[in-house]
Amino acid sequence: MHLLLQKRTAGLILAAGVCLSIGWLIWTARKGLYAFVAGAVLAYLLNPVIGFLERRGMSRLWAIIFIYVVMAGLFILAVKNLVPAILTELQGLGRELPVLMSHGEALLRSLQERYESAPVPDLLRNAVNETLGGLADKTESLISFLLSGVVGLVGQSISIMLTPVLAFYLLYDWQMIKQSLLAIFPTSWRSETEMLLQDIDNALEGVIRGQVIIAVAVGFCASVGLFLLGVRYALIVGIFAGILDIIPYFGAILGAIPAVAMAVLSGADPVWLPVKVLAMFVLIHQLEGTIIGPKIIGDCAGFHPLTVIFILMVGGEVWG
Repeated sequence: MHLLLQKRTAGLILAAGVCLSIGWLIWTARKGLYAFVAGAVLAYLLNPVIGFLERRGMSRLWAIIFIYVVMAGLFILAVKNLVPAILTELQGLGRELPVLMSHGEALLRSLQERYESAPVPDLLRNAVNETLGGLADKTESLISFLLSGVVGLVGQSISIMLTPVLAFYLLYDWQMIKQSLLAIFPTSWRSETEMLLQDIDNALEGVIRGQVIIAVAVGFCASVGLFLLGVRYALIVGIFAGILDIIPYFGAILGAIPAVAMAVLSGADPVWLPVKVLAMFVLIHQLEGTIIGPKIIGDCAGFHPLTVIFILMVGGEVWG
């Protein structure tokens, strides 16, 4: 019994050491591994669909080819229909950005004049000034981060083009790669390890699929809601909010900031329109957090909605 415990402990230490070494290697060479990481993520997301087609009698190679053809078709449809609308809004936003910035500066000056002339205690005035100054610095940092991210994404165009190629080979040799990874563990552990990894894979796959569905739903609802409220560039602002919604907890706040800012700068009513936009985002994310999210994540990952709500509440307390 003692010898068996020693072997298991040694196996755990070995596995942990191997995982840490691989993690260190990946982190050190991360800039050159973007395409491989993206390809691995794409292959991981597509593998369940490939497995479904295989169980229906299609060979793995033809299943991969079929999925790639479908993806190419969807991409072409998006380029023909959705991308022109996005580009039109981006071009319009680029042309009007100086006007919007001037409008924003004028609005800030007007608010500052009213604020300076208002009978506000010095202590409260100083606290407000410090808060606004910190908010301005954080906003500037956020904009710089987003712009650098866009530039970096363009700079990684070669990696983006390589991603589907690498995903193809990973999908085709999926079982061989899986067996090679299992070979790291001791022979007596492989069966239990494979079962454990399969359970983790099923849950993680469901969570990722559910989160993507939720992000698409949030982006759609935000775009439609902003359009109905009369906010300009509703499509790109809504898509941006949907993408950021993937980020746990903070994504909802980051996605609402551009929408509220656009409502302030471009709306006919710089007071009530931002309030309506903010209320709309609060409603969307309340529905997401209490009804839609738990239901979709629960169905995709096999969890009860109450379990998902409990996890979200605990996570909210831990992460703020």
